[in-house]
Amino acid sequence: MALKTKVAGAAAASTRGDHGADPEGFFPAGWLIGSYFLLAVLFMLPALLPGVQLFGTDYLAVAYFWEQFVTDRFAAGELPKWLPYVYGGAPFYANPMDTYHPLTMLLRLAGVATHRHLAILFTVHLFLAGAGGYLLVRELGARRMPAYLSGLLYMFAGYIVSFMYGGHDGRAMVATVAPLFLFALHRGIRTGGVRWFVLGGVVLGSALLSFQIQSSYYLLLAGGLWFAHLLWHRRAYRPLKGLAVRVGGGALTLGIGFAMAAVNFLPFLGYVQASPRGGEGGRGYEYATSWAMPPEEIVGLAVPERIGILGQYFGENGIKLHTEYAGALAILLLVVGVYLLRRNRDAWYFFALSILTLTISFGGHTPIYRLYYEWLPGTDKFRAPSISFYLLTLSLAVLAGLALDRLATLREERASRSAETRRAAEATLRIAGYLGAGALALTLLWGIVVAGATPAAVGTPTTPEAYRAALAAANHPNYVLGVWRFALFLGLAATGLWFWVRGTIPTRFAGLLLAAITVVDLWIVDKKFFETVPEPKVHFAPDEVVDYLRAQPGPFRTFVLFDLPQDDYLTYFGLELIGGEHGNQLQSYNEFLGAGERTYTDYHNILQYPNFLALANARYLVTTDRIQASFLRPVFEGRVRDGRRATVYENTLALPRAFVVPTAVRVEGRDAALDRLRSPAFDPTREVLLYEDPPLRATEGTAAGTARVVRHDPAEVEVEVDVSGGDGAYLVLTDNYHEDWTAEVDGEPAPVLRAYHTFRAVPVPSGSHRVVFRFEPRSLETGFRIYLVVWAALAAYGVALLITSRRRAREAA
Repeated sequence: MALKTKVAGAAAASTRGDHGADPEGFFPAGWLIGSYFLLAVLFMLPALLPGVQLFGTDYLAVAYFWEQFVTDRFAAGELPKWLPYVYGGAPFYANPMDTYHPLTMLLRLAGVATHRHLAILFTVHLFLAGAGGYLLVRELGARRMPAYLSGLLYMFAGYIVSFMYGGHDGRAMVATVAPLFLFALHRGIRTGGVRWFVLGGVVLGSALLSFQIQSSYYLLLAGGLWFAHLLWHRRAYRPLKGLAVRVGGGALTLGIGFAMAAVNFLPFLGYVQASPRGGEGGRGYEYATSWAMPPEEIVGLAVPERIGILGQYFGENGIKLHTEYAGALAILLLVVGVYLLRRNRDAWYFFALSILTLTISFGGHTPIYRLYYEWLPGTDKFRAPSISFYLLTLSLAVLAGLALDRLATLREERASRSAETRRAAEATLRIAGYLGAGALALTLLWGIVVAGATPAAVGTPTTPEAYRAALAAANHPNYVLGVWRFALFLGLAATGLWFWVRGTIPTRFAGLLLAAITVVDLWIVDKKFFETVPEPKVHFAPDEVVDYLRAQPGPFRTFVLFDLPQDDYLTYFGLELIGGEHGNQLQSYNEFLGAGERTYTDYHNILQYPNFLALANARYLVTTDRIQASFLRPVFEGRVRDGRRATVYENTLALPRAFVVPTAVRVEGRDAALDRLRSPAFDPTREVLLYEDPPLRATEGTAAGTARVVRHDPAEVEVEVDVSGGDGAYLVLTDNYHEDWTAEVDGEPAPVLRAYHTFRAVPVPSGSHRVVFRFEPRSLETGFRIYLVVWAALAAYGVALLITSRRRAREAA
């Protein structure tokens, strides 16, 4: 009876993925989880110190300014609704970033300075990547040591860490919680426990709240396939009651996730049709496959220097701010894992996910992506399919853990008393050893061949191809070093595994050795994508041009010409831009400026036709070039932040932000309106173009008036208007129109009309009036209420779980 009980207990432990103490002992789970946090802090420490902030290209170009905008709006006691500083203004929910993510919300509530958020966010999410990877591989039945190394491989994988260089926190938020999401689904399907599906919903909701829609889409795709795989693999469809519980749990996960993200998605779904991404069929196949991963760059999993890192990159995408480097241990275990895991069904899921991810990442480089483009809903709205690559990185880390656990099993079987078991284990290990030795030999041969190659001499490059050839030649020494670095760590990892499998070193020592090899190997590449800069008051110190512009009365917009950076730096000082950096601005404004074929806007209208520049309230132009135009006069010359001297030109034709127009005319459609504006004979101060019948019966030329903006807050604008003569006139405000803008004239509701294709107009009777515009997006308010209710429900559920667990503990005692 005792033996029978012991066997049953062992079987139960195996079923729940908990091996208890390893045969030779390894560190307790709490220590391992804690070490992930310690390593994350150590890696991020230079960015956590006082006086600095984490560097990120997109972060310093745009995201920091928006983050500070959000902080200021919350401090004023309101939600961030309308962003007025770029592209004529746009609803903030057009691209809300991680505004409502639980971590950034906590940081704001705690009063943490905005520039600190990014470094703290990456610290926490690196930890979550490691801990989630560990929990997932443990849940799949692996021992603690293999699971721990799997977590390290994912936590410090080049593709994950290199998100920092671009400041791509949204992508990092989704990618780093992916293993935790798969863990929660697996535990929920295995046990049927509601709390695990709730956990999955919270993880999914947090990912969605990053507002990295494309990364979240790939996470949902992987999660759906994982769910189906587990239902089949674990026979969860028998009995039907069990299937109903698990399908219901999956629905609960989705419900919680999307309800948490309602604050982002409810208003965004209503906005899509007004955005550049909202057209039928997206922006076309060429756009959808842009910034795909060229297949030859897959070699970056082992040697990222092959195609160049950052400034040495010479591939097809023009610029590359990340690396695919997976680490020598991951590649070695993948090679042997193809053989060792051939009967492991969970491993085959991750092998299949790897292939799926590759075919997505390659985009238009293979014909397969055409199938995804046609069949997968939403794919036509995305570009940069290589964003999905994090799923391949995760698959490699999981497969490495499973292969390492299989080696641990063979190590135990090799020491078995059964001669048959020993022979079988030895035979399997022999083949795995051959595979590993072959991988090392090929790498050494690779290094010899590359070291002996002499790059072709390149003269002065005159074409893009010649320029890439010149970069490749200059990068060759780095390529040679990269191959030998990979060979070194591959050899070290193989040696450590060999001694461990042969029983020469114990599991605890082997785990520490392989962990050290892995961390050092990955950090050598990772550190290339980690930089810090001084804190904002130093890094964004105002230059001479900023000081001049800030001294001018507003509101007005500035057109920064293309010889200067097209970022949102000026908005840090409350200055509004004609363009800037956004990515999902209103399509009507893009069309007003001049919508491009390959880009959202190419500014052809505003560069060629004075009416557009005047209507956009572009009072100043800033450039390092000399401009000859009768309506532009130089008013200031000074240094900009990169040290160059720039000239500020005043546009003498610029219309004020608010002005009065006596008459209106209806035009039929965008083309008619824009063509009218292009005509030199058209005077926008005499006639406002509407898409509906003019509400006033004014006699042309009989009304006149003045307008003065007395308050211009992000979501509320107040204008004083004086109209004389006729039946009234139209107040024009050259801020972007959106259906959620309302207006009051002397406290009474008034219609907001779409004027000149993209701006606002309000009919005003004769006399003196106070007109107030307010942005009141009901969908945002509804989404925020749902957001709060979901968090309250989750808090109540957490308290209930805590009370129940304590009660059970007391009863058990």
